[in-house]
Amino acid sequence: MKKIITGILFLSTVAVASAQVWNMTNSQVRGDAYIDTFANRMIAARGEASIWSSTDGTTWSKTDNGLAPVYQYCASLCLFKYDNALLYTAKRVGPTTKPSIYSSTNGTNWTLVSEITPGANTNNSNAPNVTSIFRKGANMVCGTGEGMYYSSDTGLTWTASTFASDVSVKSIQRNSIIDLNGTLFASTSRNIIKSTDNGATWSTAFAAPSSTQSYTFSGLIKTNTGLIATFKGSSEGGLYRSLDNGATWTRFNGEATMVNIMREAQNIFYIKGIAFVVATDKYVYQSNDNGTTWHSIQGTWNNLQGNLINGGQRPYGFTIFNSKLYSIGNDGIFTSGAPGNFPNSVAELNELPVLVYPNPANVEVTVSDVPVGARISVLDLTGKTIQTTMAENETSTINTSMMKSGMYFILVESAEGKACKKLVVNR
Repeated sequence: MKKIITGILFLSTVAVASAQVWNMTNSQVRGDAYIDTFANRMIAARGEASIWSSTDGTTWSKTDNGLAPVYQYCASLCLFKYDNALLYTAKRVGPTTKPSIYSSTNGTNWTLVSEITPGANTNNSNAPNVTSIFRKGANMVCGTGEGMYYSSDTGLTWTASTFASDVSVKSIQRNSIIDLNGTLFASTSRNIIKSTDNGATWSTAFAAPSSTQSYTFSGLIKTNTGLIATFKGSSEGGLYRSLDNGATWTRFNGEATMVNIMREAQNIFYIKGIAFVVATDKYVYQSNDNGTTWHSIQGTWNNLQGNLINGGQRPYGFTIFNSKLYSIGNDGIFTSGAPGNFPNSVAELNELPVLVYPNPANVEVTVSDVPVGARISVLDLTGKTIQTTMAENETSTINTSMMKSGMYFILVESAEGKACKKLVVNR
């Protein structure tokens, strides 16, 4: 007999209030840089400052063992997490230097994986600047300011990708190569493009609405329900979302002021089920439901710049570490929020052979193989409990019809152990 859990109340997650204060934790790594979490530490990278890491969010040190000294002064770089490794791609300053790919399994020691021969995909002898890197198995794709390279042998050899005639611009945006159900997507300065052959050929998935206006795609992310692209422009600019593997795209239409701001969206990030958008160097928005609704997380930097964005402190990257939000900008690395505000502490556990299905769920989800007497809890992304029940038998059904689309967690706790499973609700 199945037990049915009904009446679940959805509690929206608000991670940072509008009056939140941001505090500087590092002033040595700043500017157009990257920040991410890996191997129980934060990794920050910028050409002029090499690679830095922190295990507590406060103390930072260089962790660039194995990198050639010249890579401390790079023309371009990017980071990409692949299985249990972190890829760092950089190009030294100079027209004929080779973009190089390094790999690390601990975030401190680096090994050269591959070098890409300059000039293979350009109109002249200059080596392209690296903007995006992707790996899946032995297949690798490298996006640059002038096109794509692909490799099917883990970077031993590289070939210039070919583009369909409908791809008018081939400048790949930073960290924008994404795998969605076996299809690769990437953003250029004008199109969202896709590849179904591991990066060998590319065609347009979504083109600019008007060829007569100045538009740029400045970001692309994959959420739990599909894709979101930032589309910077004067008329039809803003956020566009696809829920059908890139076949159709819908423009975000919310409150009028926010829609106008979103027309100038510059950067977009997706971290632990939360989306962040930076627009016009003045606004930062957050979405906890895969881009359906957004709210401002404006605040003030606790430094001489004063205002969060207006003082010139443009965020170039975000990450969540120890349940706190971190951002890297023109003046350094800042943090905001108190522990527990973000889902860093919610992790999947597999001590019990619990099954959760169907997943994604629509109206209801079944939790089976549950020890009788176990506590079953539904958690939101912040780790807050929104529903709890005691298992009277081995199978329970949770009513999800009143829950908004997004990611949750099913936590099962008993004397035999614990299990925590991700649950996606898809309306």
